[in-house]
Amino acid sequence: MMPTALRMLLAARYEMDLDEGEPLLGVSDKCVLWRVERPRPLVVRIARRARASELEWCYRVAVDLAETVPEVVTPLPTTEGRLVVDWADGPVSLWPHVEGDHVDRDDAGQRVAAARLLARLHQAATRLDPGPRPSRPGEAPPDPVLAGPHGPGAFGIYGGIGEFGNRGGAEDPDGMGDRAEVEDPETDPERDRELDCELDRELDRALDRWRATEGDAYPRGVAHGDFCRRNLLWRDGRVVGLLDWDDVRHGWLASELAWATWEFAKNRDNDRMIADRAAGFLAAYRDAGGPPYPEHMIVPFVRCGLRAEIRQARAARAAGVHYDPEYAAASLRAYRAAELTTSRS
Repeated sequence: MMPTALRMLLAARYEMDLDEGEPLLGVSDKCVLWRVERPRPLVVRIARRARASELEWCYRVAVDLAETVPEVVTPLPTTEGRLVVDWADGPVSLWPHVEGDHVDRDDAGQRVAAARLLARLHQAATRLDPGPRPSRPGEAPPDPVLAGPHGPGAFGIYGGIGEFGNRGGAEDPDGMGDRAEVEDPETDPERDRELDCELDRELDRALDRWRATEGDAYPRGVAHGDFCRRNLLWRDGRVVGLLDWDDVRHGWLASELAWATWEFAKNRDNDRMIADRAAGFLAAYRDAGGPPYPEHMIVPFVRCGLRAEIRQARAARAAGVHYDPEYAAASLRAYRAAELTTSRS
């Protein structure tokens, strides 16, 4: 049940008498959730790896976007108008409970609906200027592929796609860390390190060329940061909710489109992108009026995201934080693949 002290805090800040609630288990590793039924169906959410100032900014963006994109789910304000409450275990927010199932990426109609929603979201994002996202002390400068004019927009090592394209530091110049952490022990670490160093260099060269020659021609804006099936709720033949606004950041919207295409078009092994699904997702986005994007950069942007996923897994392992080794290994297979797309599911 929810701690009594937390219930008392929420009662004071929201002037609501909440019941003890039921924990929602297995939903996310970055937050703790309780569902309450009184005074109405709500969700109490404690963020584990974020600061209140960051989330206040993120949730304000969501509120602004919800004015034109009604699927955006936003938190309830306190009596003082804040969207986040400080609590010992992390920032707390209160959300409406939205009934629905996660979008099924194997359903063509649901993939199209997700792409159309992303197009509307990005249309709205180009008209929004919420100012800079609060940065964390010692936060590394973000890569400009995803960083807009306001500066950092990543959530560190746990921020979804917030580190696309970041380079390695002095102790990890290739940016790929220790192969053995997510690789089959039968493989040759030195051979793999040489391979991945060259892949990194090729990818960075492609990104540098794009920044220098084309980047300014494409729109930047606030991106959701984790646009994937588990954050979309489906009911009665339509998307009824877009959840999880912790990872909002500034950047090129095409990079979020690329990662969303990967999320909705990848195969069951999570290591290839099904070609016709990817093409269909991009076509639905374009037909719905999504902002222009460089089609030839979709795969490089996806590879940037895969590289970020690998780093996040290794950083989580080093910090003793839960991660999925099978998913990390699949990301590494995809990153190394000569052809990222396939015709098979």
